[in-house]
Amino acid sequence: MKTPELKKHLLTIAITCLSVAGWTSSAEARRGVGLGVGAGLAVPTAETPFELAPAWGFYTDIPLLNTFHITPSAIVYNLTPENGPSQSATDISLNFKFMVPLGRLDIFAGVTAGVTSTTELTPHMGGLVGASMNLVSNIDGFINVNYRYVAREQIVHDVQIFAGPLFRFTH
Repeated sequence: MKTPELKKHLLTIAITCLSVAGWTSSAEARRGVGLGVGAGLAVPTAETPFELAPAWGFYTDIPLLNTFHITPSAIVYNLTPENGPSQSATDISLNFKFMVPLGRLDIFAGVTAGVTSTTELTPHMGGLVGASMNLVSNIDGFINVNYRYVAREQIVHDVQIFAGPLFRFTH
C-alpha cells in the first residue's frame, strides 16, 4: 500500500472514530445524571403479618452507558406488625439497572443491595423493574417496583411501588 493511500485510510478511520465518539458522548450528555423523588407504598410480608405503609424516597440516576445505570437510593417507610409496635425503616441501596431505551420510553430491570436501618442495621438484596418516560426536555416521569429480601431475625419480604419525577442535568 502506498503512503498517500495509507494516509487516506488512516484519515478516514480517524474521522469515523471521532464521529462515533462524538455521537456517543452527545447521547449520554442528553440523558445526563438525574435526581429523582418518588412516593408510593411498601408492602412488607413475613410470618407475622405487616400493615401496608406509605413510603417515599429519593435517588440519583447515573448513566454509565446508554443501557446500564447505577442508582444509589434512600427510601423511608414504617414496618408495622399487626400485633406490635411500629418501627421506622430506612433502606439505603445501590441499584444496578439494565436499560432498554425505546425513544422517549425506557424500560429497565436490575438488582439491588444495601442496608435497612430500623433499631439495627440489617442487609437487604433483591430486584427491580420499571419504566421512565421523558416528559419534557430534562424531566422524566418514572414508575418502579422493588422486591427486597430483608435479613432480620424475622425475614421480611418487602415489595415497594413508587412513582415520581426525575430531573436530568444536561449540558
